[in-house]
Amino acid sequence: MTLTEAKSILDKHIQFFGKGFHPDTPFEDYITDKALPCYTPEESQKLDAELGEVFDAFDVADEDIYEYCMESPVFKMKLAEEN
Repeated sequence: MTLTEAKSILDKHIQFFGKGFHPDTPFEDYITDKALPCYTPEESQKLDAELGEVFDAFDVADEDIYEYCMESPVFKMKLAEEN
C-alpha cells in the first residue's frame, strides 16, 4: 500500500465518522446513534486489517499517522461542519 492510498483510506473513515474517528479504535467499537454496531464482526476484522496496512504505510514513509489525521483537509472540513 502506498502512502497516498493509506491517506485516502484514512480520509474515507474521517469523512464517515468525523471527529469520532481515531486510528487506534477497533472498528468493532464504533456504534450508530441507536447504539448498534456500525459493522459486523467480519467487516470489523477486515477494516482492522486494512488499518494495520495503513499504519505500515505510514511507518515505511516515516510519517506520523496521528498528525495526518489531525491535519487532513477532510478532518478540518468535518470539524468546521460539526462546530
